[in-house]
Amino acid sequence: MIQAPYTLFTRIPLYADATGEVYADDLWAKDLALHLDYIAEFRICCPRLPAAERPNTTTMVTGLSSAQIIPLSRDQGWLSVLRNLRPNFAQVRRAVKATRIVHSGGAGWAFPLSYYILLLRRRLDFQWVMVIESSFWMKPTQGRVSLRQHLAHAFHHRMIRACMRAADAHIVTQSWYRDLFLGPDAQVHIAPAVWIDEQDILDAPPEAPRRGAGPARVIFPARMVPEKGVETVLQAIELLSTQLASAADPVLEIDIVGAGPLAERCRSFAAQDHGPDAVRLRDPVP
Repeated sequence: MIQAPYTLFTRIPLYADATGEVYADDLWAKDLALHLDYIAEFRICCPRLPAAERPNTTTMVTGLSSAQIIPLSRDQGWLSVLRNLRPNFAQVRRAVKATRIVHSGGAGWAFPLSYYILLLRRRLDFQWVMVIESSFWMKPTQGRVSLRQHLAHAFHHRMIRACMRAADAHIVTQSWYRDLFLGPDAQVHIAPAVWIDEQDILDAPPEAPRRGAGPARVIFPARMVPEKGVETVLQAIELLSTQLASAADPVLEIDIVGAGPLAERCRSFAAQDHGPDAVRLRDPVP
């Protein structure tokens, strides 16, 4: 159990009602509830909105009250970004002064709250944990790249790298982020972003059976968006199908599990003939 005052900084909004109950997006509520299990003095600095404005996909965060929220103004346009710049910085500063462990990341429109914290690094005493699990700011790897995208990429890359180097501890979801910001030899904790509850993990039998004859069976669970590498997976299947077109027996069975903008693309892809490979699109389970 972490006993020191601990504050999480994020742009993700929370919704609070007059009784102090707090609501969040379903998955975010689950994430926050897990934080409360091992942090004694947990606080969160984020936009706080009225519960009446919460969407249908929200859940009450058990164990979290509105008193634990240091509220920020929500940025919803560039004029509001400029208008909120000073008051939000003041709130972040107030939250940092009142805590011992600062937890922030590299995401959030219009810029990560870590940039505020970087300005406070030399003046205030705190332990800083930086978590990198996305890269919204990166320019696209294919197609035309605008000047704005080039500038945003260069700016955010430099700023997030400065935050990472100023932090005391680093958590990333893949080694590529470590190499990008700190180098391959940096002391970084790599924690893949996996959403599997402990009760859903099956114990292996005493002697797990070896895979016998027949096709290799693969599952690709993801949100059906380009950032998750969906097209890369489809290209790999096509390449394998071409190389093994002469195979008499099935070589690969792959289940693509997920929903999103590219789901229909995967559905039509699965309906095509892939020779020795079998491709299926399955809906996600709760």
